[in-house]
Amino acid sequence: MERACGLLAVVVTLGGVLGATTIDPTFSWSTDALSDLGTRAGSAPVFNASVILGGALGVVYANGLRRQATTPLAHCTGFTFGLAMLGLMGVGLFPLGHPMHVPTAAGFFGLFTVAMLCDGIRRRDENTGKTTLGLVGLHLLVWATWILGLWPMPGLALPEIVGAALLVAWVVVSGSTPAIPWRRKQPNRNFH
Repeated sequence: MERACGLLAVVVTLGGVLGATTIDPTFSWSTDALSDLGTRAGSAPVFNASVILGGALGVVYANGLRRQATTPLAHCTGFTFGLAMLGLMGVGLFPLGHPMHVPTAAGFFGLFTVAMLCDGIRRRDENTGKTTLGLVGLHLLVWATWILGLWPMPGLALPEIVGAALLVAWVVVSGSTPAIPWRRKQPNRNFH
């Protein structure tokens, strides 16, 4: 159940955010932040509900990560991911303009990056760990280039959605869902 909540968390959140962008005809990927969707009459209910519900599902997943942890880095992964999911919930509970909005939004992006980093370091000798460290590096690069003004548009929406996509990739790579074989294993027909 907890593993499935990880996948549900990212599907609900990303689906709701993308759905909110289609509801709001004034939304601009180049000049807006995703959080603008949480303040506009048409998109606010969808955006805020999806980040609150997605964050709550993510807390369940984080609790599972924490309970199954056997190393300090695994504990750090579960703990920081849980805090990140509380930050995600805060994005919807404290819409843009509320004094708590920026701290919760920044906490969400920063803490899920720390959780991914802890997980990647812990599993650095495995392909999933190397992939996770690559996702962390890409996420940091996205924000560094945006902060340096190297993006052709001033809005936060594009770096935010890239970060969200990297989070989705990590949840899938980290094994939130049971392995789905690309092909069925053939039965052993060797009867020696």
